Amino acid sequence: MKAVLSKREISVFLHYSISGGIAAATHFGLLTLLVELVAINPTFASAIGFCIALLVNYSLQYHWTLITLGINIVLFWALNNINQCYTFAIYGSNRNVD
Repeated sequence: MKAVLSKREISVFLHYSISGGIAAATHFGLLTLLVELVAINPTFASAIGFCIALLVNYSLQYHWTLITLGINIVLFWALNNINQCYTFAIYGSNRNVD
């Protein structure tokens, strides 16, 4: 009986998951730090955190995952820009109105 996933597929999945987790922690950590310690607007702090997390994510993905899968930078940036628009839409619609 053949395995459902090959060792290569499992390795790529783990690398992708670890890279994404580190990027998410970077985004959340910077968001929290900027809002709590620097008193920056949460939406702006999230945008800064996202941009830094994007660079962290790309660096890790490029060296670990993208080379293995043969995905180019244009596709990576396009998908992340869609994610950024989605994130801003959520934060923008979540404002407290007094």
